[in-house]
Amino acid sequence: MATPAPAPSQSPALNRIVTELENALITIDKQAREATLVHTLAEVRLRAGHEFVYNRIFGSQISALKRLNEVGQATIDDTQQFFKPYAEQFPQLYSKYGFDKWVGFLQSNGLIVIKDGLVEISDFGRDFLIYLTTMRLSENKLW
Repeated sequence: MATPAPAPSQSPALNRIVTELENALITIDKQAREATLVHTLAEVRLRAGHEFVYNRIFGSQISALKRLNEVGQATIDDTQQFFKPYAEQFPQLYSKYGFDKWVGFLQSNGLIVIKDGLVEISDFGRDFLIYLTTMRLSENKLW
């Protein structure tokens, strides 16, 4: 038994996009529709995740990701040493935010992985760096 189609949204903009997508789906072979939809949804989620992170990330965290991408991995102590000059340059922010929150942002957003005292950039983190370049976004953000 097929699931009934959802009722139109209260948002005219959303309804317009739905109609455009439905029209685009007609042009895709029925056998390939599901795979195409899943792939496209994954791309949209990835981009939305990158945009979410970019709107919240500090320039120092972008620099840390770039450095991790270059060196492969670092110890927690090395990462703290990398953070230290930023904490000294911006004491009004980092006295309250601190290293744990700074590195925690990177970890909780899937940009890095910490295992056995080692910090590594994740696949999502590498893709985020590519996103910055592709979208020509500034890496020179405050803090």
